[in-house]
Amino acid sequence: MREQNVQREGASSQASPATANATNGASRGVQLKHKAAQAGDVSAQEDALKPGSGLLSPGKVEDALDYNAKRARRQGAGWIKGLQGLVGAPLTGAYDAPTVEGVAKRQDDDGLRVDGKVGPKTEKALGPKIAKAPAAEKPAAGGEAKDQEAAGGANAPAPAAQKNAAPADPDKVAAPVAVPKPAAKDADAKATEAAPPDVKGLLQRLDTVLVPISVLDKDKLDLGTLTSWPAERGKVLAEAIALVGTLPAGADRTSLEKAIASAATFAATVVGGDGKRVRDHAIKLVNDASVLKDPKQQPTLPTRADVQAYQAGLRALGAAAGAALVAKSGLKDAVTVAQDGALALFQGLSVLAARATWKKGVVEPGAAGVAAANKDKDNALKGIFQDAGWGDITTTTSTKDGVEYKKVADWCGMFVGSHLFRGGGLDEELRSGFLHTSNVIDYFNYSQKANAKRSPRSIWADGEWHDLKTYHGARGSDRKWTSRATVTSVMEAGGALDIRPGDVVLIDHSGTKTSPQHITMVESYDPGTKVLNTIEGNTGGIQAPDGKVKGEDGQERWKKHRGPDGSGVHHRDLTNMSKGSRATHKEQHEANKAALSGGPKGAYQGTKGSTVFGVGRPSAVDFEEHSYATHSVPADMKKMSPEEMRALAQKKGKAAAAAKKAGVHKPK
Repeated sequence: MREQNVQREGASSQASPATANATNGASRGVQLKHKAAQAGDVSAQEDALKPGSGLLSPGKVEDALDYNAKRARRQGAGWIKGLQGLVGAPLTGAYDAPTVEGVAKRQDDDGLRVDGKVGPKTEKALGPKIAKAPAAEKPAAGGEAKDQEAAGGANAPAPAAQKNAAPADPDKVAAPVAVPKPAAKDADAKATEAAPPDVKGLLQRLDTVLVPISVLDKDKLDLGTLTSWPAERGKVLAEAIALVGTLPAGADRTSLEKAIASAATFAATVVGGDGKRVRDHAIKLVNDASVLKDPKQQPTLPTRADVQAYQAGLRALGAAAGAALVAKSGLKDAVTVAQDGALALFQGLSVLAARATWKKGVVEPGAAGVAAANKDKDNALKGIFQDAGWGDITTTTSTKDGVEYKKVADWCGMFVGSHLFRGGGLDEELRSGFLHTSNVIDYFNYSQKANAKRSPRSIWADGEWHDLKTYHGARGSDRKWTSRATVTSVMEAGGALDIRPGDVVLIDHSGTKTSPQHITMVESYDPGTKVLNTIEGNTGGIQAPDGKVKGEDGQERWKKHRGPDGSGVHHRDLTNMSKGSRATHKEQHEANKAALSGGPKGAYQGTKGSTVFGVGRPSAVDFEEHSYATHSVPADMKKMSPEEMRALAQKKGKAAAAAKKAGVHKPK
């Protein structure tokens, strides 16, 4: 077998004297190593491998570079980087002398022919190891017939190490790993050879996949190639599914259908697994960096553009998941999980934006100071009003002790809506859903009890109008609402709550009323202590510019704000939802109470969890760009674009009246 390896690893069948000498030079390291091992002389073995005493002669290095250059295009720069990471060469993505020398040493270690050439045998031997290396990618399928034969055939099964490769090292950015799909049967291989060129091309694209690599670090989350991977997979699957229906009568669809099912199953495994890891890590990063913990810096999340690209790709992949050919692949459920990860990132970016505002501070002017504030382009409160879609700061008339007075309009909901828009990219047509507590209840329950225009019922997506709730369900991302009764019952039963940064929380300051008075956002939630921190506008609480107060014992605590409302944080103990919850979590409740009570004079004391009236979570679709209509769109107008609907509404007649009644929102 050793002689067969020598003949097949990229060597010519006839060797000139010069080639023979190069081959002898290439084998020198193997011979020295074997002799050293037999003699027990470890130092002699090491000397043969030292820099300057390399395994290859300069001429053999050149031979290997020429040979490898011919295979580089098929292997791809990503895979070459993976190989370089494995053999300890600089990650250039191109073959060079250090790479060839590193390959030769690895060939020596693995008992392969030592010539530095990365032919089929070396690819086959090192492929599974490259999948575990810091940078990795396996060559694309294809190549010459002798390459396929040497590697076990074009449809050889992927090694288990490739299909079950461990997640990327969170401290390193790895190159993509190209993983072939499970092997088709020999009959399918013959059918592939006889298939039309477009089918063959699709089969190759379906069967060879670059596994996406994302970075999950202690203070960072980078989507990496996961940003574009779902879109590419969704496109290929959609093309293949469409092609099946166009094949002529009598054509063999088996190969293509099996490849589609296999590709969808593999995509489900990748997207679902990565999506869960992204979601959990995003939530952890934002929770761990709560402003009340005084972190030195906030975590680094992907840019909003990257998250939007990721979400768009998941949308494309989800569309393909609805086809009957992939119904059993698990792809639809996997996309649902991954979209929740994208949503966690949108929400996390919203929280980071709110924290930035909190850190700078917001000062609410008196009614007399509103005009001056509106003239100040850098005024923080003006920015909140504008990003909430309201416009300039406005005042309202209120009454106290029978006396009317003017004050700044309530802006707690504007604080939430503006940061969901500013940070996460909430669709601008949906911002009004956070202007009032009654609007928030409608928003998360798909109802229109308060102001129908602020809770649209129809959405324009994929070339037609849909019922909003139905569309969210079909996309696998419904809005969620958790009532105070549910929170209380879960706490009394000792269960776990699904609360995370970026969720929206309605507050009843008394903890006993049947309607809320305040709108906030989850800044962080500790499932261990059951403590919920909300970040808010139009409030007191803990305001960053106030700093801390120190007691006689040297203990420092956040100062309780005194003065005009601004941006604040409140600490809410969910073990204190009811008498039953306090009994269930007695030790934790006492610990939470002790942590906030008995501090220095003027310190913030926290508040009870029963102030939480309800918790809402948006849909990932809410962070996409869509057009909306206040009411249901007539069936005969489902395919009519928003522009056409608005134009028709300006005319006269029954159709115009129906279009006007639907209430398509104004253009953005």
